[in-house]
Order: sequence, then structure tokens, then C-alpha cells
Amino acid sequence: MSSRIASATAFNFGLIAKQVNASNKFVSLVKQTGVIHGGFPYNAFNGAAKVRPEAMTSLVEMVRATIFNPTSSNKNPFIDAGKIYEDYLMFINASTMEVDEKMYDHNICKGPLLFDVELDHIGKTSSQIKTSFFAEGISKPLFVSRVSTVLVCNKTRVPKPPPEWWAEKYKNAVEDSGKTNSFGHLEFNSGDNSQSSQSQFRIFPSDCDSYRHTNWSHYIRYCHDAFGLHMISKHGNSGFDEYFRRGVRCFSIRYQKESSIGDVITVKTSPEKSQESDNIFYFKIENEAKDVLCQSKIEYYPPL
Repeated sequence: MSSRIASATAFNFGLIAKQVNASNKFVSLVKQTGVIHGGFPYNAFNGAAKVRPEAMTSLVEMVRATIFNPTSSNKNPFIDAGKIYEDYLMFINASTMEVDEKMYDHNICKGPLLFDVELDHIGKTSSQIKTSFFAEGISKPLFVSRVSTVLVCNKTRVPKPPPEWWAEKYKNAVEDSGKTNSFGHLEFNSGDNSQSSQSQFRIFPSDCDSYRHTNWSHYIRYCHDAFGLHMISKHGNSGFDEYFRRGVRCFSIRYQKESSIGDVITVKTSPEKSQESDNIFYFKIENEAKDVLCQSKIEYYPPL
């Protein structure tokens, strides 16, 4: 992708932010708070009336579009993203999420939603943003997302440290600057092959963002759907019911390679080797050339 196209496609995220019309404001140099007035849409819920994991990651992506671009409520992009986009692209290389059980409480209204955003780590070429989402009147977040982003030169597509002025401005404001980020080592746990399974999916145009590759927020859907197919293959119709009734408790994903429209991907699913219950699963996504696109670990709540 040329630098000209990259700049143009990055601008499209700003057009999304204008139409979403979420409210946001600074509370410090590295913190923002805001409101998603509509909350979760109808298609965010599955057949058991539980919020799908990909609906949560999509909401995180929507907030990122809001804070990184000028909006009607805030003309100054978070962490000077507008200036960074002049010479860099921001590629997501890892994400985690922790989901409180109240997320699956049918008595709690899922809109409007409040959010807090914080830049909580700066590395050599990367940074980490923590986003917490709240229901009105509830102090504990429904879910907390951490997303690690690598700065890449928009001409060479090679990771590049941020400009000196940016590092000087923000490193002193971030409490854990210089420490390691919250993403530990993650590797596919093959477990017992007799308990493992594989599923194939095709990347559709609707899975891709304006950078023309699969948006990071969709990979949790492939893993979660593979989990459903795994449960059905092992337990039949009761496995399908269990898939519907299980909510994601937490997950970690490392993104290693891109995929694009028309690609066929294989998701390998394996339960945790030594677990006493069947709540933890590992996933590895590969393309047709056997390149690893991403690896994930998901812990589920017991069926409710």
C-alpha cells in the first residue's frame, strides 16, 4: 500500500467517528472519558441474549476511531494521533480483554455506555491503550480492553520509534513508561490431539477495514465460532446450546500476519491440557500457506 493510499484510508476512520457521534473529552494528557449514546446494537447479541465477543472488540475499535480523530465534542485527537498519521501507520499487534459477569446479566441495560481511555504503556516502537466500558449507574466496568499498537513507517512498513517530541511529551505522563507491557508470552497449546479440532473460514469483504486487510476486531469472532463448532463436534446439539450460553470471561490475542479478502483461514482449537474444567481454550489461525496469522487464549464462564 502506498503512503498516499495509507493516508487516505486512515482518513476514513475519521469519517466513521463523525457519524458515530460519541461524546469524548480529555481529563488529562493521557486520559479521556466519553459516552456511546446508543450502546450495543441488536446484532451485538446472540440467540441466548448474550453480548458476542466481537461486538465488544468492535466497540473498542469504534472508540479508537473516535479518540484518534477530531469530533464534534473534541477537536484534538488523543495522543496527537493526527500528527502521527502524517508519517506513520498504527498496526495492532496484541489485545486482551477482561469481561465482568455483569456483562451477561439480562437485567442490566447495555446502553448508553460510558468509556474511559488511558495511554498506560510506551515502548520503543509500541504503545498500549486501556479502555474500560461502564453501564450507567454501575461503578465496576463491564469489560476492560488493552490494545498494543506498533508504529510503522508509512513508506517502508517497518516498525519505527515515535518522533522525539512525541516521546518527550508523553513518556513522563505515563506511570509505567519503560516497563514491560501487560502482554505475556502466548503460544498455541496443542493439548491432546483427540480433543483438538479444526475449522475453516473465508475472509469476506465485510471483514476488512479501510486498510484493505482483516480488521483486528474480527479475529475473536473466528476463534469464538471455532469454539462453537468444536463443542458441536464433541457434544452434538448440547454443544450448540452450551456455545450459546457461555460468555467470554477473558482473552488474549497476538496478531502476527495479515489476511485479506478471499483468503481461506484454518482455526485450530485445543482445550487447555491440565484444566479441571473445560473453560480454557487455545486457538491458532493459519492461512493456506500455513503461515500463523494469530494465536489466542480464551477463558469462558461456565454455562449459565
